[in-house]
Amino acid sequence: MCTALLRPGSSPRWLVVLRSLATMCMTIVGLVYALLLAPLGAAGGVPVPWANWVMHVAGPLLVVTDWALSPDREPLPWRTAWLQLAYPICWTAVVLVRGATDGWVPYPFLSPTQGYGVVAVYVVLVVLIAAAFLGVSLLVVWWSRRHRPRPGRP
Repeated sequence: MCTALLRPGSSPRWLVVLRSLATMCMTIVGLVYALLLAPLGAAGGVPVPWANWVMHVAGPLLVVTDWALSPDREPLPWRTAWLQLAYPICWTAVVLVRGATDGWVPYPFLSPTQGYGVVAVYVVLVVLIAAAFLGVSLLVVWWSRRHRPRPGRP
C-alpha cells in the first residue's frame, strides 16, 4: 500500500477521499477564521500568534492550492460530498459535549459560559456552516471530476 503512494500516476481512491476531506475542512477553517474570528480578534483556541496564522491562514491556502493544482487523482463520485458531512457533524457534537463537561471549546462562539441560549443561536450558525461544508465539498468533488488525470497516466 505504501508503495502505491510513491508510484507516479493516480493516487489511490482512499487517499483522494482523505485529501478532499482535508481540503473541505481547511477551506471552512480559513473561511470561519476570516469571517468570524479575525474580526473579533479571536485566535480560535491557538494562543501563539504564528501558530494561529499557520493554522487559520497558511494551512487553508496551502491545502486548497495543493488540491487545485494536483492532477494525480481519479474523479470522485458525488456521494463523497454527502459522506464528508459526517466529520463536521461529529466534530460539532464532540465540541458541544466537551464544552458542557470540561468547559473547553476551540472557538469562543461555542462556549457554554455565554449560556446555552447563545450557544443555540451559534449552533444554528454551525448548521449554516455545515451547509457551507456541503457547498465546499461539492466544489471539491466537482474540481476532481473537472480536472481528470492527463492522458497516458495510469
